[in-house]
Amino acid sequence: QKNESQASVSKVYGDADVQIDTDGNTIAMSAQAIVYRLIFEYNHPTVKLERDISDAVFTSFRCFWSPREFAEMLINSYEDEKAKEMRISAHHSTYDATKYKRSRAAIIGLIEKWLKEHWMPMDRDETDGAVKTLDDFLRAIMCNGEVEGEEDRINSLLELLEEYESGEKDYAIPRV
Repeated sequence: QKNESQASVSKVYGDADVQIDTDGNTIAMSAQAIVYRLIFEYNHPTVKLERDISDAVFTSFRCFWSPREFAEMLINSYEDEKAKEMRISAHHSTYDATKYKRSRAAIIGLIEKWLKEHWMPMDRDETDGAVKTLDDFLRAIMCNGEVEGEEDRINSLLELLEEYESGEKDYAIPRV
């Protein structure tokens, strides 16, 4: 017999599926829901959730996705937020762009967290690695002027990617 608190229900989070138990605790999430949750946690560090998943995701995503696939999920979320803002701004003369800009800034922050705290040698693999994907993305948003006031931050991430790609640096946190 199933314990009442172990039963699960499905709910939609944005466009993504989340399985929660009857106590409201998350028990399973789609890939897109994971990215939404990472963005939420980054933007709301003082909100108490049942658990902070960012470190768990960054240390285990390689079991489910290649580093390139994970980078593409983050980049696609950035592009989705940009597209949402464009659709809303086209139909509403007054809208609050802060939410969309904050979400895009959170995605840059998540990439920064990955590069500075969770990068591993396999993340630069030529076939499935994320170096080129992240480098192309960061350069594109710089060229498009999408990171006004964040140029130094983006440049430092690009420099870090160069260190990883050259092999000058292997891990975000040195191993002994």
